[in-house]
Amino acid sequence: MLHGLICSLLVQWLLFSVKQAVAETALSNSPVPGETAPPEALDNYGSAYRPQIHWSPPVGFMNDPNGLFIDASGIWHLYFQYNPAELSVGNQHWGHAISQDLYHWVPQKNAISPEGDGLIFSGSAARDVNNTSGLFPVGNGSNNVLAFYTSALSGLQTQDVAYSTDGGYTFTKYAKNPVLNYHSPDFRDPKVFWHRETSKWVMTVAFAVDRLIAFFTSSDTIDWAPASNFSLAGEIGVIYECPNLVEVPVLKDGYTEDKFARSNIDGTAWLLLFSLVAVAPLGDSVNQYIPGSFNGTHFEAFDEEIRLTDWGQDNYAAQFWDGIPPDQGQVMIPWASNWQYTNDVPTDVAGFRGVLGLPRITGLAHTYGGKWTMISRPYPFPSSLFTNLDPSPSSNDSNSSITVAATTRVITNATSHVDISTAPALPVSAFTLKLKAASLSNRTLGGNMNFTFTITSTAESLRGGYVLGCNDNGNVGTVWLDRSGMKGYSSTHFTAHFSHSYPQDPNRSSIEVLVVVDRAIIEVFLDGGVGASGTAVWFQSHEAVLAGGIDLLQLSSRVEGEGDVQAEIQGLKSVWTEESL
Repeated sequence: MLHGLICSLLVQWLLFSVKQAVAETALSNSPVPGETAPPEALDNYGSAYRPQIHWSPPVGFMNDPNGLFIDASGIWHLYFQYNPAELSVGNQHWGHAISQDLYHWVPQKNAISPEGDGLIFSGSAARDVNNTSGLFPVGNGSNNVLAFYTSALSGLQTQDVAYSTDGGYTFTKYAKNPVLNYHSPDFRDPKVFWHRETSKWVMTVAFAVDRLIAFFTSSDTIDWAPASNFSLAGEIGVIYECPNLVEVPVLKDGYTEDKFARSNIDGTAWLLLFSLVAVAPLGDSVNQYIPGSFNGTHFEAFDEEIRLTDWGQDNYAAQFWDGIPPDQGQVMIPWASNWQYTNDVPTDVAGFRGVLGLPRITGLAHTYGGKWTMISRPYPFPSSLFTNLDPSPSSNDSNSSITVAATTRVITNATSHVDISTAPALPVSAFTLKLKAASLSNRTLGGNMNFTFTITSTAESLRGGYVLGCNDNGNVGTVWLDRSGMKGYSSTHFTAHFSHSYPQDPNRSSIEVLVVVDRAIIEVFLDGGVGASGTAVWFQSHEAVLAGGIDLLQLSSRVEGEGDVQAEIQGLKSVWTEESL
């Protein structure tokens, strides 16, 4: 949570009793643990501003993902910062949803609520199978779940614990909270995990305005001892928040298609990820990651390079799920918004604000130039989500064509138009688009591959593309996005154009751009998740909504010298309909 929001949050806390009554009414249709959501609970998920393959709350305002863990049955639990009664930050609860595949989510009742003992700020969760905390009944085992969160009350932030005996659906606050108190107004966002080598719990927590990440250890999660501090103060950002420390696999080859195959994993390393406030040109919200080593008490960075997880404006407060073995790809999910405008975006017409980005499977690798790089690509979509658009391609070049379903065709030096308004599965809810430049060599003299999603009736568009690296530009490519053509929202802080430089390995003969377009959000990944992604929300006008939204895709490419460009587009069904199950 942001320092600048504390005062407003405390004022809103005084109105808590009124808001809580509204919140309970809003959540009256939420399912009890393990039940499928009744149809009426999903009535609000059909809006043109509602993402159809991304998680967003049924009503109210959502920001940071919290408390991510996998339970004994393999269910993914997602908690999140939540104001169920209003469409702006404040009155902070932990909302809750569960999933079996990270895409089909079932809303649950609020997990932890403010009850006169402070607002419930960000934190984490973990299973305490061996009851190291002593808070659980004998024999409860796999259902023991601990939640660690920041309590904000009277201008102070402390670290508190709550425990669940039913696998994470309901929580009881520890009677002797707080478990960690430095009498600070900016001490928040605990991420707790079990460190198997030292048989200790480790807490990573931020002294926000001091730009300091602190590490504490404990044998019982109640009594915590300071272990060490880590800081890159003076580099970028004015506030540190939402720290994560996770052991991730090191990949032998970060470019291969099957990146997280067992045969491609060569040990593990540690990844420290935290959020930064006030980082130009990305506005108020971005994540930084640092590869390094961790011995149970001290984190040591491998180098001093600055690395950001995203080059768009809407990727913040990312958190990893607890419970995945370290030699497997770790899974994280970000909040897809920015503090500069999140309280003002037009999704309020659909009764909510806040969306999470795609879940991403993550590791580390040495990429071109020998640099440590985060590899983070979308968690695999369930096959049931895909639908064949089956459009009829049209073009100004008789040699060009466009991919449908999983068939790839070449569109080199051509412009192709795809009328996606006539696809039989429409209304298609989202799209995946792959653009691949192949057969590249030192005889490739340059080129580009671009896309434009258009709403023809209102002349609105969402554009992007990739400029190929070649010998003349030092083999550095450029990926870019332009959301200025969408007319549903504008703000001084709502940046319209983004670009990012990408060092291409001259020994590789291809470069791939994956674009995922959902209602109101677009995400771009290079070479299957090498380095930073590009995440941006977008909003069409009311007139565009009435016209049916995006109905045309234009693809164009140009290659000078050797090389060709391939394209593949697929439709995605809504996760909120039975047809996608």
